[in-house]
Amino acid sequence: MDMLYTINEQCSFLVISGVWHIYDRDQEILHPFEATDEMISYLCTLTSVMPITLFALERDMASHFSTPPEAVRVILDTIISTGFLTQAPSVHKPLQDPWFDYWHRRYAIHHADYANPDVFDMDRDIMISYAAQPPPLIAKEMYGISDDITLPHPAYDRTEDPLNKIGHFIFYTHGKLRDASFLDLLPSQFKCVPSKGGRHPFEAYIAASHCAFLPNGLYHYPVLDHCLRPISANESNMPQGGLYFYVTALYDRYQWRYRDSWAYKDLFLELGHLKETIRQTSEALDFALQEISIPSMLFPETPFFEECLLAYRLDICETT
Repeated sequence: MDMLYTINEQCSFLVISGVWHIYDRDQEILHPFEATDEMISYLCTLTSVMPITLFALERDMASHFSTPPEAVRVILDTIISTGFLTQAPSVHKPLQDPWFDYWHRRYAIHHADYANPDVFDMDRDIMISYAAQPPPLIAKEMYGISDDITLPHPAYDRTEDPLNKIGHFIFYTHGKLRDASFLDLLPSQFKCVPSKGGRHPFEAYIAASHCAFLPNGLYHYPVLDHCLRPISANESNMPQGGLYFYVTALYDRYQWRYRDSWAYKDLFLELGHLKETIRQTSEALDFALQEISIPSMLFPETPFFEECLLAYRLDICETT
């Protein structure tokens, strides 16, 4: 296994007559060190708290500076010889490789700063090129088999009765705050739950079975209308007795904007945000929810297009 190294806190960088040096305060030795200002800035980000393997450091530096690993190894040998990098004491226990690898690769990930006009313009140009293929709709539209059921809105309705609670619950987890424009180009929405790039990939559904205030059936939540739209009355695949809440993901909304496999990971990070919002909103509205297994036959799913990811039973109504 590659040895673990840590930063010697007794060492510091000095520039003398335009040349960088590494000064070991403990040994009182000054080592000339040929390095760019960018290299010094990078080395200053390293910490003595978290030891690192030479292999991980070499790979990170090669990626950061677009330098061949052989050249990076020469630099590492130099800073080891000066005492800046020292072998980690035995009290540091080696970490599991996947986590350890991620912890140090995080420095190779550079997030776009949209306060920089050049970054904004570059991303906008990319989106203009993507727009040759129109983006998917930001709100799913489904055909209703009967009249919509208008939901109470938290801006003007109280929360005593069950339908009001449902209206408030679904607004705070999926409702639209206002329309927006991403990069001054793409139609988007602001919702209570944040979404990367304003993509908002999740859709909400309600299933009612023998619920006192809602007819039996499966309902979709059309975000533009804040209502429940009945889309199926087939009770053969319905859960029996109660009110159920489902969250699906429309992958195409993400994939159109983020054409990389990393987007799949980010979608599930957003699902975690939504899941916690669902939990806290139910607590605030004073009703219990129970996460249940995802139904296999309730939704006519299209693999890799729309898929049910969360399912709950809402303890919010009396059954009839």
